[in-house]
Amino acid sequence: MILVLNLSIKKSSTLVTKKEFSAVINRIIVSFLKGSNAVEVVATARALPADIAKSANDQGFDVATVAGDLHKDKAYLNRENIHSSKHTEQVIYHEHDY
Repeated sequence: MILVLNLSIKKSSTLVTKKEFSAVINRIIVSFLKGSNAVEVVATARALPADIAKSANDQGFDVATVAGDLHKDKAYLNRENIHSSKHTEQVIYHEHDY
C-alpha cells in the first residue's frame, strides 16, 4: 500500500522557480540522500506512476492535489503542487521520513 499525504499548504498562484526548486533538491540529495536516484520530479500529477494515482484515489485523494509521494524507495515530487523552497524541503523530508 502506498500512503499518500496531502501536506496542506495554502495554494498560491505562483510556483517556486525552477532555479530555487533545483537548488533545494540538489542540496538535499547531496547532503542527506546520498544519490540522485532518491528523488524524481514530475511536472504534473498525470506524470506520476499509475500506482500512486490509484493509491491516492483509493484513499479518497484527488491525485491532482498530491505534492509528493514515496514509491519504490523513490520520492516523487509533483512540481505543479509545490509553491516554495520551504514546501519543497517539507515534501522531500516527509517522503524520506527525515
